Amino acid sequence: MFGIMGLVFDSSSEESLDSYTTEDDYTTEDNVREEDNVRDEEQPDFYLGNQLTLNEKCTISGHTLELLSQDIASSLVEVNLRPTKEQLLTTLHWMGIGGSMEGIANMRGISNANVLSSVQTVVHAVNTVKSHETVAWPADCTAIMEQFHALAGIPNVVGAIEGVLVKITVPEDNNDTYNYVDRNENESINCMVVCGPDYKFYY
Repeated sequence: MFGIMGLVFDSSSEESLDSYTTEDDYTTEDNVREEDNVRDEEQPDFYLGNQLTLNEKCTISGHTLELLSQDIASSLVEVNLRPTKEQLLTTLHWMGIGGSMEGIANMRGISNANVLSSVQTVVHAVNTVKSHETVAWPADCTAIMEQFHALAGIPNVVGAIEGVLVKITVPEDNNDTYNYVDRNENESINCMVVCGPDYKFYY
């Protein structure tokens, strides 16, 4: 499970590393590092040099990316030998555009197995380090589930979640205007709320 800003993502999947692994994916640590060095020299990550593209494709600022990379570095499971920041960018890229793992692999110049292992290890690391800060459950989940079931007939619900883009006018002296451009190319902020069966906001 992966939680950021109150949202919970499930990192589990019926797909496994084996389903994406081919003979070409079995490389030694030295080969992977050599491949990384060549890639870094010949194809520098365009996200890091372009804040607008980073925000659009990965929905994160460069500053937040640096902080998150530092926070999860020590918690990454040593399955994927790629650098922490590269794994994080791969994961955010996949989550940010909702594309297939094969498409992300082609765009980033890595294998399908590397995309899958990056997503799994980063989600696990973020959940380990950050979930207690960003995901909070109501005190009495059982009572709330019973109320939701009585209200709508849906079992095992502890909160109703909704999001909306609120249009805003960005101050003229703000140099980070691109951070407020949404998928519809309007300036807005993303508002998310969670409420209970009594219509009170939890978040």
